[in-house]
Amino acid sequence: MATVVHYQTENFGPYRVIGKELRQMSTLPENPIPDFWNEMFRDNHFAMLQSALAAYLVPVSNDYVGYMRDYEPLTGCMTYVVGMVVDASAPVPEGYVGYDIPACKVARTWIQGDANTIFADACELTLQAIAAHGSQSDWAPGFTAEVYTEARFIPSMKSDAGIVVLDYIVPCL
Repeated sequence: MATVVHYQTENFGPYRVIGKELRQMSTLPENPIPDFWNEMFRDNHFAMLQSALAAYLVPVSNDYVGYMRDYEPLTGCMTYVVGMVVDASAPVPEGYVGYDIPACKVARTWIQGDANTIFADACELTLQAIAAHGSQSDWAPGFTAEVYTEARFIPSMKSDAGIVVLDYIVPCL
């Protein structure tokens, strides 16, 4: 079972997320997102982005993101971008997409749990943590994000325990 092991709020942005996108339906029998991530690494997209956007890197650029937007509750569809967060002035390289992230306040949780099931619970656990801390989510910025940090996620993936720590971001008031 996944649990929140850390909660904080922070000022975030303005930034731009740049990467590759797919339109995801939550009702698909198999989740295409893990294969999408594998493709990004296999085809060296992150290395290319880091090289092309070297002048636009910001502290959060060291982490990879799964950026979610355009969620449609009736159909369960959303746009899912695998990429990097960079300075808001960064150009979008040909063949990639870019979405602007406005300056906003976000809640950042560290979700700890089984590597195979943590992703399904991360958003709901973050929303619960926001409420438990007397705040509320702010859907006006239009996104949520999984953040795969070098500080927490990568080391936990390399351990043999099967337990990972995923950062999850939801704009809040």
